[in-house]
Amino acid sequence: MIRHISVTALATCPISIAMAYAQSFLRLAEAGGAEAIVVAGPLRRRVGVTFGSSTDTAEPGRSRDELRIRWSARSAWLPDFTGTLHFRIDSVETTMLRLDGSYSPPGGAAGRLFDELLGRRISDATAGDFVRRIARDLERREAEWQRRVDPAAIGANR
Repeated sequence: MIRHISVTALATCPISIAMAYAQSFLRLAEAGGAEAIVVAGPLRRRVGVTFGSSTDTAEPGRSRDELRIRWSARSAWLPDFTGTLHFRIDSVETTMLRLDGSYSPPGGAAGRLFDELLGRRISDATAGDFVRRIARDLERREAEWQRRVDPAAIGANR
């Protein structure tokens, strides 16, 4: 049985740079950094993360980049996850991130029953936490860049 997840997070970060910032976050996760830790209910687990970019063609006549993400829990108790991170303009300064993905509950019939009773909510919360952490990282990176840019100096060079 395959379960589908869709979660969103809003980031105060222009869409023009959001994907590059997200790729930086995911590179750190791929290298096994703290970004690779997922919170699944009471469990915190470092997962094996891989990712790659592709083209989102969901809207006719308009293509956008997206990131394909996969993590391996490397555990009999937690599922592996495969998903796509989409980027959409919310405003000039904000980007909506949407993570759509799927997993198969581990543990056979007992795992499917657990997933029905509680696991699905844990999986939604885990994916939600992951996409919110990406959004917060985008905001942090954008704020750092903004601090480095001195608007007075830019105006003086004109």
